[in-house]
Amino acid sequence: MIDQETGEVEETEAVEIVLHQRDADLQNLVATAKQYPRSVSKFTKEVGDLSCMDQETATECLYALRRGGKVIEGPSVRFAEIVAYAWGNSRVEAEVTEEGDTFLVAQGTFYDVERNVAVRKRVRRRITDSKGRRYNDDMIATTGNAATSIAFRNAVFAGVPRALWKSLYEKARLASLGKGGTLTVKRQAMLDHFAKMGITPEQIFALLEIDGLPDIREDQLITMRGMMNAIKAGELTVEDAFNDRATIGDTPDLNARLKGKAGESE
Repeated sequence: MIDQETGEVEETEAVEIVLHQRDADLQNLVATAKQYPRSVSKFTKEVGDLSCMDQETATECLYALRRGGKVIEGPSVRFAEIVAYAWGNSRVEAEVTEEGDTFLVAQGTFYDVERNVAVRKRVRRRITDSKGRRYNDDMIATTGNAATSIAFRNAVFAGVPRALWKSLYEKARLASLGKGGTLTVKRQAMLDHFAKMGITPEQIFALLEIDGLPDIREDQLITMRGMMNAIKAGELTVEDAFNDRATIGDTPDLNARLKGKAGESE
């Protein structure tokens, strides 16, 4: 199944929680949740405060991917961590559950012990390069970590109602621009960052479907910041980000050179 918003290949499985008498830990969690129920107003305040704490944190709350010739933007795993923390009375688990010859599968599960509701998300990622050669162990581990982060993110956002965090994510998007500096300065900083990865201004203009630097507006700056995060997190490579052939379901060839460059600071 392809998520229409994120473009990720994923599977969704409904999870039924059955409380056994022997599962004292879960029983205690449920009892505590009933005694100290969550406050929606407290949740929204905490997410808003934490995600907009500073420009760096706000920037980490978004990601953008190139899928099917389009740039898809959304809340990142960092934002999901904030949402899960503020939501409380819940458990989140994510791990690689399958590893085949060409794909691996990561599974994320979100348990809301207060509501006695759970949801499970599965994400499949390719572990072969464009020529069909299987990744080495380090590359498979890197791909597995990226898939686990995606599964965690998807499970959290499926478990916590979107209506409660959507506007908070939009505030984080705007906060990622920062308060200091002109739009001209911010544009140039973005170009300089991608230049360290070997990406030319012309490639960025083509990706954004614009004619030149003056056409980059705040929304597009936010999108490019999200793409930086996706590259750093291993969800996207520089090659796939600026390659017209990138399609839904492709997994990037995460080589050490690109990973090293993506990790450089602005």
